[in-house]
Formats: sequence, structure tokens, C-alpha cells
Amino acid sequence: MPTINFSFKDLQELVGEKISLDKLKDLLSYGKAEFENYDKDADEITISCGDTNLPYLWSTEGISRLIKGVIGKEKGIPKLKAFKKRKNH
Repeated sequence: MPTINFSFKDLQELVGEKISLDKLKDLLSYGKAEFENYDKDADEITISCGDTNLPYLWSTEGISRLIKGVIGKEKGIPKLKAFKKRKNH
């Protein structure tokens, strides 16, 4: 069971809204993750990921993507822009 640590402030910035610790505990269950600890002085959350088939959740960005989907802030696969469109000559 992988365990990860991340900044609570960073997670809230990535999600785009303030989330209470209680709400976070509930939201983590959607990704089969469990809240372990919050160190207020270091602003560090520790969670355990119960499903190793979801390795994208082993990062703050992955957790934020899960949360945004669950709360309805973002639907479907995120649109990523990798290349600039070039004009045909």
C-alpha cells in the first residue's frame, strides 16, 4: 500500500477551492485512499493508497484531478495542450 505526503495548501490550489480536512477524508475514499495524518506545522498530509492499480493518484496532481471530478468541477479527461497549431503553407 503506497503512502504519499503532500502539502495541503498545494492540493487546495490545484483543486481551486478550500477543502476541509473532513471533506478531504471523504473524497479520498473515491480513489481507495485513506487519510493517515495532517501535520499542521509542516502543512503536510499523509495518505495511504489502497489500490495500486491507480498510480496516477500517487501525486498531488493526481489527487486533485480525482477530487475535481468527484465534486463536479472537472468532467472527463482533462484537455492538455502540448503543441501549437501550425498554419499549412
